[in-house]
Amino acid sequence: MRRWRRALFIYPYEKLKRLHYNDLFPPLGLEYIATAVKNLVEKITVIDMRYEKETISEFLQDADVIGISINWPHQRKIAISLLDQIPQAVTVILGGIHVTENVQKYLETNPRIDIIVRGDGEEIIGDIFSGKPLSEIDGISYHRSGKVIHNPSGALSQVLELYPDRSLRRYSYQHRTPLGLSFGIDTVMSSRGCPFKCEFCTHRLNPLGELREWSGRSAASVVEEIKIIPADIIIFSDDSFDVDIKRIEKICDLLIAQQVKKIFMVELRIDVAHHPEILEKMWKAGFRVLSYGIESAQDKTLQRIGKGFNIQGVKEAFKVLRNFNFIHVGYFIIGYIGEEEEDMLAISSFAKSLGLDFLSHSRLRALKYSPLRKIVENTPGYYIGGRGRVFSDQYPPSRLWSITKRIVKDFYSPAQFISIIKKFIRSNILINPIIIKVFIVFFIGVLEESFKRRLLYLE
Repeated sequence: MRRWRRALFIYPYEKLKRLHYNDLFPPLGLEYIATAVKNLVEKITVIDMRYEKETISEFLQDADVIGISINWPHQRKIAISLLDQIPQAVTVILGGIHVTENVQKYLETNPRIDIIVRGDGEEIIGDIFSGKPLSEIDGISYHRSGKVIHNPSGALSQVLELYPDRSLRRYSYQHRTPLGLSFGIDTVMSSRGCPFKCEFCTHRLNPLGELREWSGRSAASVVEEIKIIPADIIIFSDDSFDVDIKRIEKICDLLIAQQVKKIFMVELRIDVAHHPEILEKMWKAGFRVLSYGIESAQDKTLQRIGKGFNIQGVKEAFKVLRNFNFIHVGYFIIGYIGEEEEDMLAISSFAKSLGLDFLSHSRLRALKYSPLRKIVENTPGYYIGGRGRVFSDQYPPSRLWSITKRIVKDFYSPAQFISIIKKFIRSNILINPIIIKVFIVFFIGVLEESFKRRLLYLE
């Protein structure tokens, strides 16, 4: 017997006049949850409020269980406002990073919430929908007799071979530009977790701050998912895609053998340079944009972060990486503890010397469970602001912003744009209409964000 018949899952968001780059991606986590229970209900609906044109109240009245995903603070207001519109007989389940990190507050201040799923929810949500008693389900918090109950978290499971059922979508996720250009874009999560111990990072942890061992889906499962995705471009959302080099090779071999024609973007460590044979296969398989977390142009910073490499190591890696015509993107952190202005400004020249095509940057953030948070809290003159952003007496947000603008201006010189164009020509990928669109979008995006004086990579 089914516990519920009609399930509604909502990705809450204020209606935007125009979507930013970070808003273009499907709500992958919510889609995983919906897929996990699609066979346990008669009807399932997934709503993305960024794209929905119909009145949301009609959907709220037609469900007997509603799940809402809240990953970021700015989603909370609109999500909570939905609760007042939901009929009392409907069960309300919340999940997502922000909810998990603030579970007690959500339940204490919102009695309309029935259940909160903490952390990864694919298995937990299945237990809930199957009718298992709440007292027997690990990883949930809920209201009972006016009290807030927190069940034990339970053991962290390995990543499942599950992937989102895209037939549940009501929208076509497209990247559109002011010139009317567009291309399909989608994301794939082929692994979870990270074995590395960078000071600022929480990828090794789940949203509860618990250690998560890296685990990856099989190559066959990953390629099976890719083959059914209609989008032109696929971005891997893995925390550490290249932990298992042999798995990458298997994924590439299958993509090549099955003649899958897609454009892939992925984040890697520079360690991939130790495997030029894998890089060759990645190119042949359709990987075109490789991003690397370099973080700093200073050895002292890399050492304290615990990156596992130094500046010389980065230079040696790019001697190999420059031999391939991938679009190379480098991630850097602005305002790391102990760095002076000249240290930060060195980023642009260092990035150019490596042969990076694009530079992506973000402010230093001390997230709730990162090792960095306690360090910042105990370092005189340093503070944690909104969204975990770190600043100091010497480098307040305004000065960090000024430094950031100088880095961007120095890197994206006319010569750099010429270099980018030459890269596209040299790699013979301008014959691909998808890549032409991507190039124009990147170019327009850089100019547009510069004119608006906003960060190229929103934190």
